[in-house]
Amino acid sequence: MLNHYLGYFNMNVKLKNRVYTIIGALGVLYLGYLAIRFIRLGAWTRGLLFLLVFVILTYFTILNVIYYFTTKTAKFDVSPKIEKLLGGRPAGAADDPMVGSKHAAQTARIVPAAGLGSVKNLV
Repeated sequence: MLNHYLGYFNMNVKLKNRVYTIIGALGVLYLGYLAIRFIRLGAWTRGLLFLLVFVILTYFTILNVIYYFTTKTAKFDVSPKIEKLLGGRPAGAADDPMVGSKHAAQTARIVPAAGLGSVKNLV
């Protein structure tokens, strides 16, 4: 829903990502609070699982803070390795999203919106 509401405003992408980082950090802090409460109440397994997720999300939140709020880079950033593991973009895809894909050789086809043309004109 937040993405839908922020879409109404013409915002810089970096500013929007800063807002997402702040809201995500609040959610991560709440998850840490829940982990501590579960451990205090004796639900060790659930508390430790929440604590593990809290630590992982805190790491990525810190990376987002470094990336979006400063001009520095993190020494121990595992994001490129995770992207490569999950099958991210090819090496030359940073400039052109069509590089390395099977659609690179195809030309763009302009299709008019409904009601502006007929099927015979498109073929």
